[in-house]
Amino acid sequence: INHVTNNIMRFRAILIDYNCITEFSNIVSTLAKNVKTCVLRLSPDKLCFVISEKGPLSMNLWCELTQSNLFDEYRIDGKGDNNEIYLQLNIDQMSQILKLSHNAQQIKIKLTKKQGAFLSLEVSQPTGSG
Repeated sequence: INHVTNNIMRFRAILIDYNCITEFSNIVSTLAKNVKTCVLRLSPDKLCFVISEKGPLSMNLWCELTQSNLFDEYRIDGKGDNNEIYLQLNIDQMSQILKLSHNAQQIKIKLTKKQGAFLSLEVSQPTGSG
């Protein structure tokens, strides 16, 4: 979704549980109603959406999610003593992808290295039977 400057960082998280996928999608959708971009702070225990809007209607918002409550798998290899990764995120774009994925069997979020590093979402839809 957006560019990171250091190529040695790694991140991968997987959502499998339907309720967790729905909750994560609802949180992202709610945040996207207020702004188009935010800062995503990834750490070993939490992910935080940080919104700081300047202007006539200034807004500061912090949404902190404990990774173990949502993700079935969560691995990070970040920077510094705190093992963190900071990304500028197009949360509106992420919200649109998640809305289309409401029946997903699995959502994988990972740092992808193609001409820099980007956050990517891979959605696995259930296969039809019969």
